[in-house]
Amino acid sequence: MIRPVRSALAPVSLAALAMVAAACGVVTKAQEERNDALWAAARSCENGSLKVERVSNEGQVYTRTMNSSGNEMGPFQQCYREKARPIWQSYCRQEPDSPQCRR
Repeated sequence: MIRPVRSALAPVSLAALAMVAAACGVVTKAQEERNDALWAAARSCENGSLKVERVSNEGQVYTRTMNSSGNEMGPFQQCYREKARPIWQSYCRQEPDSPQCRR
């Protein structure tokens, strides 16, 4: 008969992993709202082959281009700066001690 091997370390490892995952994934309500708004703003500025990939927990937008002539980034940045400014202002009023607001 084959018996499953049980390790005394497995429950500890899983608990530690859960704590790390929870700590890394903590986003405040204001950050979540900010990131949702930044995502919508960035997506509305997509042009040509420039596509928005993601918005980090810190509010940084990541993009990609495929078969690009390189002309998409300038218009994207200008559009995004204009649309993101009021989003950041609103967020920084809610969380003025955020590292992104101390600039």
